[in-house]
Amino acid sequence: MGKMKNILLLLVLASLLSACGDSKEAKACVTMYDVATDKVLKANSPEELLEVSYALHLELVELAADGEIADVKNVTGARKRFETAIKEKYIEFYTVIQEKK
Repeated sequence: MGKMKNILLLLVLASLLSACGDSKEAKACVTMYDVATDKVLKANSPEELLEVSYALHLELVELAADGEIADVKNVTGARKRFETAIKEKYIEFYTVIQEKK
């Protein structure tokens, strides 16, 4: 249950730090989310989900540190795809764990 809280915390942090603009930052932000979503779909454990979320968080922090960037529709869509993928994958892992008990 603690891991789930960590993942949700990282999702919230990623959401807060993911404000990207229409510029090259927006494209980079969308790419980061898309790559992270692919990694989530290939993950084999909840720990991998946590690692992917944290790595994305660090990338977004680095991107945001370069300057003020605004939120746009493409970035919001990419972020939602990532969040949906990670939630579904975590539910999948949780279900497997519960079935083993």
